[in-house]
Amino acid sequence: TMLRAEAGPVDRAPTVEHLLGLTTHQPEARLRLVELLDREPSTSAYLKWSRRLPSFAESRRVALISSYTVETISPFLAVEAYLSGWRSSPSFIQYSNWQPALLDPSASLDGHDAAVLLVDDATIVNQHLADSAAATTSVTDLLNTFRTKSKLPLFVGLAPSRPSRNAIGLGQDERTHALCQLQWFNSAVSAFCAKDKATRLIDVPGALAACGEAWHDADAFAATMSYINNKGYPGLARAIARS
Repeated sequence: TMLRAEAGPVDRAPTVEHLLGLTTHQPEARLRLVELLDREPSTSAYLKWSRRLPSFAESRRVALISSYTVETISPFLAVEAYLSGWRSSPSFIQYSNWQPALLDPSASLDGHDAAVLLVDDATIVNQHLADSAAATTSVTDLLNTFRTKSKLPLFVGLAPSRPSRNAIGLGQDERTHALCQLQWFNSAVSAFCAKDKATRLIDVPGALAACGEAWHDADAFAATMSYINNKGYPGLARAIARS
């Protein structure tokens, strides 16, 4: 007892929860939270911290336009946006609605601060397999139409090719052609972004590289159209948040 009394109180570093509640300690809170998530980038961790984030005076309304299911990115995006210094307020335009959203942005994108476009490889291949130039032409036409009708900042994700073990079920010649379609699509998007300052690229394949081939699950895609799963969402959300 005497020894404990002489040792005095033990200084403990403030917890991340405590730092999140202090407006003057947000930079430290972000650094500590990044360290925690780097050690454990799990779905449960992102869900936990998304519920404990401090409120901001303003949030940014971001429309996620996607050919596949992407709503489950919400907790990941909330945390990664906070770590990048802003608050996300996402809405989702998915599946076959992605093209109409670009052709008529006033119908679904008014009131948003930015939009993100994400397209999967199967959508590109299935639409353009018969014509080697169609992938380039169609995406350029869509982006040009969108830009003539809207000044909204648009962030376009380069389309990742699903891991080889889950490749689209095509013959060898068709598969080679499909990969060319994907390359043409990404080249067209890159060329458009180079000319239009209000349209920027998101390196989705690079963002997914950290988890290897684990970002795609063929069964999940078949059941729920979840092209990118929860293992890939931390990287994708971080790429979107920092764009």
